[in-house]
Amino acid sequence: MSRIKEGIFFYFFLKNEEIGIGQVINIDKLKGVTIVVFDKIFKNANDIDVNDLSESNIILCLNTTIAFFKLKRFIPLGITGKSFNIFMDKEFKIEDENGFFLVNEEGVFLRRIKNEESSKYMYINSVSGAVIVNTANTYFGLIDKEDYYTSKLLKW
Repeated sequence: MSRIKEGIFFYFFLKNEEIGIGQVINIDKLKGVTIVVFDKIFKNANDIDVNDLSESNIILCLNTTIAFFKLKRFIPLGITGKSFNIFMDKEFKIEDENGFFLVNEEGVFLRRIKNEESSKYMYINSVSGAVIVNTANTYFGLIDKEDYYTSKLLKW
């Protein structure tokens, strides 16, 4: 865990063996690790240039555990940069059969939001690293589109 810190970039393998890239934007003992994933893919890790990444390249922002880092499925690049923590506000989205609503960090209901507004907020719950990888695979068209994964994307 000592190599995992806020701002560190990491890579992971996509279904086609190309490489996706993400960044740890927050570490919280209770909520786990918050990461963003970018809309860039690379042939190998040596091709990655984090200077080409910006907020407009972010396709998802989710909470997860450190398990995929421990399993070496999320591989730290050893490069730390400005943390793209634009999503770290105090309001989070939750989805149920009636749509989306906002809660605060304690889970207290704040208000309902429209579907088109939901991409401005991150989910409060945590997902597995596999969900993050499969959501990226969905974005890049490497696996069949499923509502579960597309609902996690900030842009499509």
